[in-house]
Amino acid sequence: MNSLSTIEVAKDAAAKYRFTEDRPNVAVSPPKHTSPLSSLLLQNTIEISQALTPALANSLAVVCERLNFPRLALKAFTYSSSEIQAQCFNFSSETCLVGISSALIDLLEAAEFEFVVGHELGHFLFGHSAIDVSSQTLSPQYFLLRRAQEISVDRVGLKACGSLDASIRALMKSASGLSERHLRFDVSSYLDQLRKIDTAAQEDQSNLTHPSLLIRSRALLWFSLDSTNTSHEQSVEKIDSRISKDLHRYVDGRFRKKIEDTKGELLLWTLAQRILENRALTQVAQQNITAIFGSDVANKIREVFQSTDKEFVGELVFSRKRDLRDELEQLIPHNFVDEVSKIQTKAEDIEIS
Repeated sequence: MNSLSTIEVAKDAAAKYRFTEDRPNVAVSPPKHTSPLSSLLLQNTIEISQALTPALANSLAVVCERLNFPRLALKAFTYSSSEIQAQCFNFSSETCLVGISSALIDLLEAAEFEFVVGHELGHFLFGHSAIDVSSQTLSPQYFLLRRAQEISVDRVGLKACGSLDASIRALMKSASGLSERHLRFDVSSYLDQLRKIDTAAQEDQSNLTHPSLLIRSRALLWFSLDSTNTSHEQSVEKIDSRISKDLHRYVDGRFRKKIEDTKGELLLWTLAQRILENRALTQVAQQNITAIFGSDVANKIREVFQSTDKEFVGELVFSRKRDLRDELEQLIPHNFVDEVSKIQTKAEDIEIS
């Protein structure tokens, strides 16, 4: 089996770890080689190898074995930096390049280092970086997807190091910048910090690419405990729902509410257009609008359609629907077409005569 086919096997194996909300994004085909970047890294960093960094190289071999990934297809580099950083350079389908700062490596024990490498390799296995970073991509939805991706690759990191304790230690060290010298690994006390968060007072976090390490730690803990059940698929589905609630509460809530509110308004004005085409706001239509949107909305729609200026009504309905479509496209460009199609179908299913 050649290297590329082995990589595909590793990707298939990793697929079961994908978080529900980590849906494939707008993809582009990566270049077929990484020579320019690899050369740059070789000139300015140190490649992790048996000759120069034997302990770290051994950890790379362990990660590749646990993830069934070809060792020669993983090239890792360390560079001098006081920042706690690691990243995957996903520019090729044949080679995964990983860079890890010296400050992060100095903090980590072997198993914790394996979690970080597995996490970054997870980005490669899921194709997370092979996306079109355009002005449209950099929407709130782009950041939402990025946050979901972190949940997926943390699970790959767990598989790579084989230890929940080591995984959460790595996250706690990354959050604090502290080693064992100052940090006591009391996971319960760490997770208890969530109770102290005032969600109402939080600033908008819709432009963050990562959920907090605190949320990621709890997500990993839940996944580890529940994925040991015999009915793995059902278990992961249940735990993904709990993680989604955490993300909604602490990170994505305002943005998701904005999406749902916009979709609801678009449904209303799509329905209004149908009523306009039907040339009558019937009693049945009013009853269904009240049932779906409430009496206040139904009264406002009734006022609109009672206007004697039919041209004004037509222009109002058209402009509101157009503006809401534009707003929704800005919010969710990646699945905008599918969502509008669902809204149209739902509007057509509502009885108006």
